[in-house]
Amino acid sequence: MTNERDERTSTMPMVIDLDGAGSLDAWVAAAPGWVDSLVEHGAVIFRNAGVGSVGDFDHAVSLLVRPDTEFGEESSPRTALSAKVFTSTEYPAPFPIQFHNEFSYRRAMPECLVFACLNAPETGGSTPIADGRAMLRALPDEVVDRFAGGVRYVRNFCGLGVPWPSAFGTDSRAEVDAYCAANGVGARWSDKGLHTWQDAPAVRTHPVSGERTWCNSALNLNVRGTEPAEVHEALLAVEPELRPNDTFFADGSEIGPEDIAALRAAYEEVAYRHPWGTGDVMIIDNALMSHARDPFTGPRRVVVGMGARTA
Repeated sequence: MTNERDERTSTMPMVIDLDGAGSLDAWVAAAPGWVDSLVEHGAVIFRNAGVGSVGDFDHAVSLLVRPDTEFGEESSPRTALSAKVFTSTEYPAPFPIQFHNEFSYRRAMPECLVFACLNAPETGGSTPIADGRAMLRALPDEVVDRFAGGVRYVRNFCGLGVPWPSAFGTDSRAEVDAYCAANGVGARWSDKGLHTWQDAPAVRTHPVSGERTWCNSALNLNVRGTEPAEVHEALLAVEPELRPNDTFFADGSEIGPEDIAALRAAYEEVAYRHPWGTGDVMIIDNALMSHARDPFTGPRRVVVGMGARTA
């Protein structure tokens, strides 16, 4: 067992190489306190875990977390492969996906994410992770202060992005209205479609460790956060009420280019990149670790499951 660390932060992932060391089942059974390591390190990576199929991963998800099958308010295109297993975000291979904490705009977000690589890409394609505790050290104080009130997430289901029936799992407007009212989501219907907005913290207190952690999707869902530049320039040219996603400060004011640049720089400063190998598994604490996706070539196949800590 090796712990890969970096001088920039003392909270880097624990990396376990299972090659010749038995199965994932055997390792978990022999290390009953491993969940404490997840909270300490933010992520545990199992190299050579032998997960080669959806069925294998379905079992691994049940082994590592108490699975969650609730995916309401989905903002990314993905496909269900089983009740517990989904494709990772289906986004064009040449484009990166920015750092974010999964479903951090929701009132309830999953505690853990589990990823597995069923087919490694030819080049690139890592799932970078960034520790939210290290982010608070890397970000300028004035940037953190501007986010003190939280993040406002604005979505427009008006033809671009995920359709509202897919996001909410129903084609009933009444059911969508009821869900939004119960979950603190503002909603308005127009002749263009559905418009929603909701506020969520930018910084959270971890429920187990009590540590403060940068935990949000302010960069990933911001129009200016989209890459490459020509994509976000095209989105900026679209009428605001037609842009599928955007983020603002909690008072509704714009997150300016200088703050977007500061977020990018901080994430890259603390980022950890695990080069996927076929059969690898990674579990992250979703409140502590944000994740992203690098561009890639070749038939990359990474799947994901979500759930609560086992203890």
